Amino acid sequence: MKNRRFLSIILLAAILILGSSLYIQHNSSVVASNWSDFLGISYETEAGEGKYFQLLDESNQVITSTALPVHVGDEFWAADNKHYRVTKVNRYTATCKYLGTDKIAWLDEWDLIPASADITVQAKNNQNNVVGVYHTHADESYVPTDGKSSERGNGGILKVGDAFTNSLEKNGLTVYHDKTPHDPHDAGAYQRSRRTAVRLLKNQPAIMFDVHRDAVPADVYKNEINGQPVTKIKLVVGRQNQTKQANLEFAKTMKAAMDKTHPGLFEGIFLAKGNYNQDLGPRMMLIEAGSHENSRKDAERGVALLADTVPKVLGIYQNKGAQPQGEQIAAPGTTRNKSGSWPAIWWLLGIVVVGGGLYLVISTGSFGGGVKKLKEFTGSEFKDVFKRKDK
Repeated sequence: MKNRRFLSIILLAAILILGSSLYIQHNSSVVASNWSDFLGISYETEAGEGKYFQLLDESNQVITSTALPVHVGDEFWAADNKHYRVTKVNRYTATCKYLGTDKIAWLDEWDLIPASADITVQAKNNQNNVVGVYHTHADESYVPTDGKSSERGNGGILKVGDAFTNSLEKNGLTVYHDKTPHDPHDAGAYQRSRRTAVRLLKNQPAIMFDVHRDAVPADVYKNEINGQPVTKIKLVVGRQNQTKQANLEFAKTMKAAMDKTHPGLFEGIFLAKGNYNQDLGPRMMLIEAGSHENSRKDAERGVALLADTVPKVLGIYQNKGAQPQGEQIAAPGTTRNKSGSWPAIWWLLGIVVVGGGLYLVISTGSFGGGVKKLKEFTGSEFKDVFKRKDK
């Protein structure tokens, strides 16, 4: 009897394990999401080989595609500034609700910055000129150019990073490009790349770029700008960190700069469930430079165009015609007090004077008493001080 009961338990367990395995194979993204929620596992995984997520609007039209995991609550800003939120995920299809069209545009006052031929970058000792570049997934490659989608520790993405670095330097920026590999390409890669990011932050960069490529059909990123084939750029912001809002606003500023400088370069902003090491600072940008099905050369041209926008969003250009020599134009999204800190000092002194007057009136019970107390203080107290100094 006992043996029969024991065999029944074993058989039931086997059926449950087999059924779970089959379900996970067919619904891996959903299961991974649910178990991640329960166990606190990293969300920074990706869809399996050859799989990707499609984001659909309420009319079942494709908004975008991504190999990053998609969860309910994720958001997306498309090239036309339409804003969506994921409301349902069924395997690799995400249904999105349209939230409205945001006004993401380069502000008129930022256009005081003239064309690149008429500007100079500030002196190199200005820390705002420093940029960090690294790769959490150094294996990522481009099949049409590299012959494979992945090469451990030496993927084509490193050459895309080189092209990005060279273009940034041509724009007068100081760039630290770290090619440290963080293999294998798994959820733990971001923990390993965190050490690289922390090391780069010691150089006090104004912005950090984690350069990736996506794993979706080529058409998602394929475009042509000024007669040249390029891959579009997608920005990814993690929504599980305290700097989410700052990074998101900065991503929107970059989107506005891309639209102004190179229309057609921007693919979207994906606000994804995850951290992506963006808790380390307010300007930590994860970029997707094309997909594994795009040409690496196209991706290199795409990041070169992106590099043109970086000085603008950092606000490090000088306007020779409209401002005194050496005066810096305020960075987009920031304000600059032309009169320095004097207004703050005068406000502080005013508060001290008014507060002191109120104290004297309250402590003496009348305005006259407060004046009398003040005279006593300025008369006798200061005399005593000077007498002590004379002695």
